[in-house]
Amino acid sequence: MTAMRKPAPWLCLAIAFAACGGSSSGGSGNPGGDAGSTRRGSEACQRWQDAVCDYFVTKCKSKDMTWESCALHYQSFACLADDQAGECAEAYGDADCGSPPEGCDRASIADPEPAVAGCNQQLDAYCTHLIGCLSTSAKTLDECREIQESKFMCDNAVGLYPWFEECLDLLGTLACDENPSGDCLETYLVSF
Repeated sequence: MTAMRKPAPWLCLAIAFAACGGSSSGGSGNPGGDAGSTRRGSEACQRWQDAVCDYFVTKCKSKDMTWESCALHYQSFACLADDQAGECAEAYGDADCGSPPEGCDRASIADPEPAVAGCNQQLDAYCTHLIGCLSTSAKTLDECREIQESKFMCDNAVGLYPWFEECLDLLGTLACDENPSGDCLETYLVSF
């Protein structure tokens, strides 16, 4: 099951814990608190995150997003290079509405590797839970990963939501009759 997350339907889908079941609360009751509780990236990267949201929400008055939804989305990204992120933060401040600076979009700035690694951590934790609870035909972590990989799509992960770490910890403490719920079903962004 995949779940569409409201913040940025124009760019990404939030991928659910596909095999866990349950449904998203859709509210602000995520375990990690508000969008600013765990920002990804360096100070320069965070300036780029804020500059993108200032540009689209404040300067260009986007009807497709609020500041909160933009921040939740962009603050999930780490950046490839601080110099480029810093330059792009400045460029967004100088850009005219309708003409975002070239080479400063998510695909150019965001580093997907932390999200891919986080997704794989979550997949391993989920498989450990399944194997420990005898809830899968898989006997090993590798077998379980092979069965579950298409549901997680870790190779396409681009960002980690602020509550990722808390949900990962929670997964390790679930009883066999429990499944992740609420925002723990949506902990990372996948780009298509």
